[in-house]
Amino acid sequence: MNKQKRFGLIDCDNFYVSCERLFNPSLEGKPVVVLSNNDGCVVSRSKEAKALGIPMGAPFFQWKEFFQSHKLIALSSNYTLYGDISSRVMELVEASAPLVEVYSIDETWVDLTDSPSPYEYARELRKKIWRWTGIPVTIGIGPTKTLAKVASKIAKKMDNLRGVNFLSNEDQIIAALSIIDVEDVWGIGHRLAAKLKELKIHSGLDLRNADPFHIRKLFSVMLERTVWELRGISCFDFEENAKPPKQILSSQTFGKALFQLDELKAAMANFVNEAGGKLRRFGLAAGSMTVFVRHGSFPGQVTSATLRFIEPVEDTITLLDKGESLLQSVYKPNRTYTKSGVLLFDLQPRENHQLAFWSRKEEKEEKLRTLSQLLDDWSMGRSKPALRVGTELFSENWRLRAERKTPSYTSRWKEIPTVRA
Repeated sequence: MNKQKRFGLIDCDNFYVSCERLFNPSLEGKPVVVLSNNDGCVVSRSKEAKALGIPMGAPFFQWKEFFQSHKLIALSSNYTLYGDISSRVMELVEASAPLVEVYSIDETWVDLTDSPSPYEYARELRKKIWRWTGIPVTIGIGPTKTLAKVASKIAKKMDNLRGVNFLSNEDQIIAALSIIDVEDVWGIGHRLAAKLKELKIHSGLDLRNADPFHIRKLFSVMLERTVWELRGISCFDFEENAKPPKQILSSQTFGKALFQLDELKAAMANFVNEAGGKLRRFGLAAGSMTVFVRHGSFPGQVTSATLRFIEPVEDTITLLDKGESLLQSVYKPNRTYTKSGVLLFDLQPRENHQLAFWSRKEEKEEKLRTLSQLLDDWSMGRSKPALRVGTELFSENWRLRAERKTPSYTSRWKEIPTVRA
C-alpha cells in the first residue's frame, strides 16, 4: 500500500520587507512597503502596513500623502539582495530535505512523505531558517500541494499556529476549507473567483464539494484537478528538474523617456547580455530573435523586428550584432521611447542543432563561446557586472528609477556593512 503523500510549503513571510529588515533592524515594528520597478506600486508589505489597509499593488503616487501622514516607509526594490537571500534560504532547505522543488523567489516545496513527524520537522526547520538566515517563514503541510497552500495561508493569519499548520486528517481539512475564501485557493484569481461565486461557490469547501466533471466542462482541466486536490487526491506532483524555457525575454520600462539611438543600444546590449546568460545556463541556442521598442504616450505603440538565424546562436557577441541591426531597423528619430526588450525563441539544445552548410569556423565559434562564458562568470552574483560589452557603456539613462533603493549589502564590496567596535 502506497504511503499518503505529505507536501510541505515553505513560504518566506513578507519576503522583500524581511530582507530589508535584516540589515536595518530599525525597520522592525514599523509599517514598511517595497515598491516595484520604477517605484511604481506596492509589491511587499509588512504586517504593520497591512494593518493600515495598504493593498497589494497600490500605486505609490496615489498613496504618497497617506504614507507621509502615517509615517510609512517606502523602499525601492533591491532584487540583487532579495535573490541572494533567497539562494541562502533555498540552499538551507535543500540540505535539510530529501526532495525540494523551488517554486518562486520566496516559496519552495519539500517532500515530507517519509518524515515520521512532519509537524515537528517543520517546526525545527522553521527555527533553523530563522537562526541561520534571519528570515521568518510559514510552513503549511497537507496531502496535496493545494492543501499545503491552504494550510500556509491560514498559518499566516492565525498567530496561535506559530507559523506551522499541518492538515493531517479529514476534519482539519474541512475546517480549513470552510474558512478560506475561494479566491485564496491556489490558482484561483480574482476573475475566476467572481465566476465561481456566481455559481454559489464562495469558499474552498464549496469548491471541494463541487462536481469535478461539471467544473471541467464549465472551466478547465486545471480547475478540475484543483477540486480533486482539495479532496486530498494529489494531481500536482513534485517537479525535480526545471524544464528548459521555450523562449527567453529580457525587457524593461525605462526610468525616463529616451530619444537617442545610442541610449537604446545601451539598453538593448544589457538585455542581450542577460538573455544570452540565461540561454547558456540552460545549455540552449536560439533559432530566432526579436527586438521591440515601445514609443509614444501611455499605453504607447510597439514596433518590432524579427530575424531567423541561419544556424542557432548562443554567444552574446553574435546576438548583440544581430540585435543592433534589428534595433536600427525599428528606430525612428523624434520619437519618445519608454520601453524595449529582446526575445529569444525557437530554442533548442546547444549540442543538438544542425549546422548550416556555410557554418562558422570552429575556432571563431570557440572564441565567441569563451568570451560569452567570461561575461557570465564576471556577472555572477554581482548587482552590476564587472565585465560588460562596450555598447552597454553608451548610456545609463535607460536604467530603472530607484530613488529609495537600499545598498546591495551582500553583493557589492563597497556596500557591505561595516562594524565599528
